[in-house]
This record gives sequence, structure tokens and C-alpha cells, in this order.
Amino acid sequence: SRDRLKSLGTGIVADGAAFAACIDSGTYGAAVAADFSDATDQGFSATPTFLIGTRRLVGPPTLQNLESAIRAASEP
Repeated sequence: SRDRLKSLGTGIVADGAAFAACIDSGTYGAAVAADFSDATDQGFSATPTFLIGTRRLVGPPTLQNLESAIRAASEP
């Protein structure tokens, strides 16, 4: 909900009032909805999910898993 989002933002942004006003204005609502739709269309259903090259890492990855995926994606 908007109220929940505003309460979460208040603790992590410098200007909680500006953040709440931004949420209330809906300025970025269409962009967020489009990104969400794009992600679900591609089969992403969990947070966090990383796509590195063609490898999908679902859930919090270890540093070793991230490094391995990045190395594999950058090899010719």
C-alpha cells in the first residue's frame, strides 16, 4: 500500500516528506508498473533476482556465485 511504502521510505531517505509527496503524486507509477510487467513477462518472480549473461541467480547470492556468474558471462 502507499502508506506502507511511505513508512518504509521515511526510515531510509533523507527527506521523508519529499518521498511521501512523490509517492502520493504517482509521478513514477506508470514507469514502476511497466518495469514490474517487463520483469514478470520474463519470468522473474522473486526478489532479489539477478540476470548475469544468461544465468539467473534467484535469492541473495554469495559473493562467490556472483563472481562466478560474472566471469562466465564475460568469457568469449
